[in-house]
Amino acid sequence: MDFFLARQAIFDKTGEIIGYELFHRSSAVNKYQQINGDIATLELLAKIIQTNGIERVANGKLAFVNYTRNLLLQNIPLIMPSKTAVVEIHEDVQAERQIVEARRNLSQKGYVIVLDDFIYRRDLEPLVLLADIIKIDFQKESRHKIELGVKILRQYRAKLLAEKVETKEEFITI
Repeated sequence: MDFFLARQAIFDKTGEIIGYELFHRSSAVNKYQQINGDIATLELLAKIIQTNGIERVANGKLAFVNYTRNLLLQNIPLIMPSKTAVVEIHEDVQAERQIVEARRNLSQKGYVIVLDDFIYRRDLEPLVLLADIIKIDFQKESRHKIELGVKILRQYRAKLLAEKVETKEEFITI
């Protein structure tokens, strides 16, 4: 049986691969098919299990997987091992009480929590306070707005991670 997934390397500032973001794919065409986020993540997790685990898929590195609000509330991230699986909280998830509690529960069980495609807003502070990593999309906002958000976010304990840095020039200017 053929099945597909995509992985995108995540580098540290020295250029070493620290992990991979894993993505659902429906075919050999490496393109996201517009499907429900819950279904995409559940199918991705099933594929990971079928390939003998997340450690194999991520070559022993960290494996970043996006989770929707529904999947967080159902504790679906718990099916993956906390030492390798990184829980990315999708950008449209709000800082509601149940999400903050689910996030706290995952942290207590040893999971690394990432806020994906994050743009700072004061109402999201409960999530920021509990985040281990905050991914900032460098193509989503103006450079000025990103710099303002980074200035605020550096006051918190979370590590900042630049995403969608596509060229060496962009990497150097970060």
